[in-house]
Amino acid sequence: MKHPYSSLDEALQNIWQQLKRGCADGRHPFHTPVMGTTGPQGPELRTVVLRGWHPNTRELVIHTDTRSGKVRDLARHPQVSWLFYHPQDRLQLRIQGTAE
Repeated sequence: MKHPYSSLDEALQNIWQQLKRGCADGRHPFHTPVMGTTGPQGPELRTVVLRGWHPNTRELVIHTDTRSGKVRDLARHPQVSWLFYHPQDRLQLRIQGTAE
């Protein structure tokens, strides 16, 4: 199978475009990624709504209620994993980072 991108820069540019569209378009597959945290019993996965992205700092933004379980999980273990999937493009994007 031919690789769809001619360079790493081209692939990264496509990823940032997909994230931008995911923030702006509620029907785009990247609008509702899965975010993973570490809870008291182990891994926790939740579908969240992508509200913003900052390519210069490589930050993703979601909003949540401070009473939610994910906030308690992140206070104990700020490491997160994200999973984005675009079925038509067959593009899976996995991101790891630290929540603030």
